[in-house]
Amino acid sequence: MTRKSLVISPLLVVALLLALGCARTGVSDLAGRWEAKTETGVVVLILNEDGKGAWRTEMDEVTFRWSVRDGRLMLHAKSGGVVAAALPVEGRLELDLPSVGTLRFTRVERGK
Repeated sequence: MTRKSLVISPLLVVALLLALGCARTGVSDLAGRWEAKTETGVVVLILNEDGKGAWRTEMDEVTFRWSVRDGRLMLHAKSGGVVAAALPVEGRLELDLPSVGTLRFTRVERGK
């Protein structure tokens, strides 16, 4: 009887660690103030620990509710729309918005 040894790819190990890290990311990990610089100014994303949030530009402010579900950040607009984003990697959060493109947010302040 021969024994086969289990060979685990380093890439698989990294993928599993990332998946476990994302699974543990919760509300308190994401809460805070995030900013993205655009051609027209700064977009501010506020994620409060109570699940409420705000999207601010120089011309407008929109409030929403947010949650973490299935390893994704979900922004729930009052109108019923939902924007989903991958959880932050290395302190950066990317949102892909139709007809706007990708906004790259950096956390500037942690939630309180």
